[in-house]
Amino acid sequence: MPLFTDPQLSQRGRLARLVLSLRDFVIRDLPVVELSCDLPNNRFALGLLREGKVCLTKSGEGKGSVTIDEDGLERYILARFPAAQKIEVRFDKYKLFAKGTAMIALIRRDFEIICDLGISEKRKLVIANPITFIEGKRIRDGSDGALLRAFNPVLDLDRDLGLHGAFDMESILIKDGRATITGAARIPVRP
Repeated sequence: MPLFTDPQLSQRGRLARLVLSLRDFVIRDLPVVELSCDLPNNRFALGLLREGKVCLTKSGEGKGSVTIDEDGLERYILARFPAAQKIEVRFDKYKLFAKGTAMIALIRRDFEIICDLGISEKRKLVIANPITFIEGKRIRDGSDGALLRAFNPVLDLDRDLGLHGAFDMESILIKDGRATITGAARIPVRP
């Protein structure tokens, strides 16, 4: 997380609106297509600005969105999940389609999952409503639990990306090979 607030410093400077718009960057193994947020009611250390330094001391909360694509999520899963040996990710018809090979309990298995992406605890992206196939056979008896646990949560914003509460997810739209997540955004306090 490149931006933090330092509330112990002076809050004399006022910034009515802070707009962030970033494109094509990577944060801890996750390629991001686009991030934007509009934050009202911010404060900064006025004395430091006179020295040529910008230091936010308070962040307002506003709307934000982040967009990831299939290739980015695919690269992230391969980099972050040791169980994933090979994976293809596709966003289509408001669903996530994942097909690949995973090492589960020391056994190599081919799998396919068709699922929704859900939000848990505002900061975790999870596999929801999965239809699972292992070695080409649909699993209906719950024996896919180890596979689902190996990949859930798909993404924890604070643990995996180090966002320190910067974003609370509210909705996800999967369309045209991309997933756009919208929610409440803020600049977090420096840990």
